[in-house]
Amino acid sequence: MYAWGKESKLTLYALVDEEQEPGTWIFDGIAANSLLGAPRHLLDRDWEPETWLVALEKPGQLNACLLPEARGGWLILTLTLDPASEANGTLLPVRASPEAGRISVRVDSIEALRDSRLLRKLDAFSRLVGAPRASKREITRLLDRATQGMRCAALAIYDVGQANWNAVVDTKCHPACLSCQREVRLFFDLGMPTYWYHRTLPQSPTDPLALCCHRGYSVPVILSHWHQDHWAGAVAQGSAYGSRGLNIQWDSRAIRDHQWLVPSQGRNGRGQRLSPTAWRLVLALHWHGNLRVWPTLLNSVQSARGDRIVKCYPVSGPSNNNNDTGLALFLARHHYMGYGFILAPGDAQYDTVYHYVPPGLPIYHLVASHHGGKIKTPNAIPTATSRRSRLAISHGGGYGHPCQKALLAHAAQGWLFPCETSQRHSGGNGDIYLV
Repeated sequence: MYAWGKESKLTLYALVDEEQEPGTWIFDGIAANSLLGAPRHLLDRDWEPETWLVALEKPGQLNACLLPEARGGWLILTLTLDPASEANGTLLPVRASPEAGRISVRVDSIEALRDSRLLRKLDAFSRLVGAPRASKREITRLLDRATQGMRCAALAIYDVGQANWNAVVDTKCHPACLSCQREVRLFFDLGMPTYWYHRTLPQSPTDPLALCCHRGYSVPVILSHWHQDHWAGAVAQGSAYGSRGLNIQWDSRAIRDHQWLVPSQGRNGRGQRLSPTAWRLVLALHWHGNLRVWPTLLNSVQSARGDRIVKCYPVSGPSNNNNDTGLALFLARHHYMGYGFILAPGDAQYDTVYHYVPPGLPIYHLVASHHGGKIKTPNAIPTATSRRSRLAISHGGGYGHPCQKALLAHAAQGWLFPCETSQRHSGGNGDIYLV
């Protein structure tokens, strides 16, 4: 439980979360005093930043003109903890539980952060400045090792509610794996529902980490981008608040047993910005030696099988939108009916996925971008290669996903068989599985 005095005051340096519930603004921030004690670079030494997640439920009453322009900019939030009256916000855990109590706060003020010294430090942390980058050779070796010897590659899309968690699996698993008959080779995202979306978690939850067959090496995790619903599977259930903010209990299997390849800032200012809560995952992975950061100038990597990891690139101009500046996976499909790919774009718009790949790649199966959400460039949706191609939609029935216009736009490109994760076990021809 939390422990602080009545009417305790708190100052945060915060970013606005890009994913919002209608009528609510979410702020992800670090306590001002915690930043003062931080090292020069995020990974210079072992430390644990004091972070807070705040949902402001009546944003129109506080600096209404500031909030629409706040996306991408650092703000100063002043809060009152345990307010005696007029609470207008709530503290959020990364992964809420049904029995978690509501912790009310009062957001007293919001203003833009102007201090150039603090801005430089915060931006350096959020762009992983100083974190060692993996080389192209290291990433290629990681991908080759994960996919080597696969006899029948497929993509598993796990039913985890309003979140994304995929895995590259070998459907002709070795006989010792009788429980699933699918050997996990690589994870693409490790997502779980966050905040109030916990209610979208299925009644019989899947535990993909328990499906890993130990083959003598770490099954790698490719993180598409830094939104929490794509990495919160690394958090154990039941995180709460204390006198030093958000208490995160990590799932040791996710942090200890898997190397993570994560995106960072790209060229020309087009890249990921990590919020303070995400810094804590970076630190936990770094402490266990499992952090691999995508190089700034690397466009794509291809395995010996032909699988590709591609850096997404927003063609419309510089962007700090994490959705469109992360990593996408093209899983090679070797089949007697023809060679092609299964595409998992994360939340990226399709035009950003195709900037660094050869034109005309045949796509046999597709995981819908952003859980089947709105499509800004419907003409960029790849054409279904076969009449038996399947469109997998990973969602939990929240946040307007899937969008009917997006489904129609996909159908216009030949994606006539949408399969939602809630259906489970309804994949396409042994190439995709909804588990």
